[in-house]
Amino acid sequence: QKILTSNAIAKIKKDWGDTIFTRASEMGVVSTPRIPTGIFNLDYALGGGFPVGRVNVVWGHKSASKTTTFLHTIANAQKMCAHCWHYAPCNCGEYRPPICAFLDVEGTLDLPWAAKIGVDLDNLLLSVPEYAEQTLDIGETVVREGVDILVIDSIAFLTPHKEIEQSVAQETVGLQARLVGKGTRKFVSAINARKNETGQGPTLLFTNQVRMKVGVMFGSPETQPGGMAHGFAASTETRLSPGKFEMDDVLGKPISASFGFKVDKNKVSEAKMEGEFKMCFMDTEFRRQGQPMNESDILYWGESVGLVEGSGSSW
Repeated sequence: QKILTSNAIAKIKKDWGDTIFTRASEMGVVSTPRIPTGIFNLDYALGGGFPVGRVNVVWGHKSASKTTTFLHTIANAQKMCAHCWHYAPCNCGEYRPPICAFLDVEGTLDLPWAAKIGVDLDNLLLSVPEYAEQTLDIGETVVREGVDILVIDSIAFLTPHKEIEQSVAQETVGLQARLVGKGTRKFVSAINARKNETGQGPTLLFTNQVRMKVGVMFGSPETQPGGMAHGFAASTETRLSPGKFEMDDVLGKPISASFGFKVDKNKVSEAKMEGEFKMCFMDTEFRRQGQPMNESDILYWGESVGLVEGSGSSW
């Protein structure tokens, strides 16, 4: 049986390449690299950030900080090495900045806001595609040709070309879901091809929105548009929800805002973790607009594991 197994492996490698089939023990047991969002509680719930070489979905209601979360992720990734995914100076000694691409399907990306958060716009590839097929084809091409991080914002606005050409009175039931399903399958194939070729695949970050099911009497009526394929392909699926805004009484502008999150799916760490985080929305002497307010969360977790001692207002 061992001889037959070895012969089978040799034949498969001859037909499809040396990396297509091997013993799991030969691949080694290594932890999945992470790209942190910089939001302490969210990174903690995800197990350190979004896993490299996987599909990740963030969805939720409007103004839930979905795009901002991914912009923070890109800003952090641009400071890391695309080989070993450590901050520079890196561990591998062969530092290469990651190639990041953003497909702005909604056409609403605020570049000044992205720059304020810390995204290096000179090293960000940007496309504003017109319809779903174009978006998915562009995405698959850059994934196969060497991009390290791809953001698609958002699945909900992937509009099929047929839907654009036809009158709004004509029904196109399930067309978007079929396209997203087909695109997702092609993305997974492209990721696996890159992993077989280089040992490490690109990281896909999808945002999605909320829609309501009609006629639901029991349970939550909320669902994601675009079918279910991307959820099955995702290694992490996180829901964000908007919270309370703290307003400046004089200027009438928001000072900060709280956001809730729940990690619905996590194949590389603990699942079903939830919590909240705060984001700064006004420049102060301590932080810039758009930066997460992590201090109280760090102190809380630091005290819970014995790294910090607190008494009253002293820490």
